[in-house]
Amino acid sequence: MRVKPHPRPGRLFFCVESRPMRVFVNGEEREIRDDITVADLLTDLQITLQYGAVAVNRKVIRKRDHQGTRLQAGDRIEIVRPVGGG
Repeated sequence: MRVKPHPRPGRLFFCVESRPMRVFVNGEEREIRDDITVADLLTDLQITLQYGAVAVNRKVIRKRDHQGTRLQAGDRIEIVRPVGGG
C-alpha cells in the first residue's frame, strides 16, 4: 500500500495497488491479483464448491477458512470436485 499526498494540503489518502502474481491452479500457471483469497479465486473462476475441496500447497483448506486464506505468489492450488458416473 502506498500513501500519496492528498490534493488538498494537510491530508493524505491511501492508494491500494493490486499487482499480478503467478500461482498454479490444478497444475496450470495463472496470473491473479496479489490481494486474493481462496474464496475470491473460486469466484473469479466461477466455481461453486458445494461438494469438493481446495488445497493450497498440499494443505486442505476448510470451507469456513476460504475467505480468510490469502494466496501468495508461487502457491499451488488444487481444486477437486467429485465426478459421478458408472
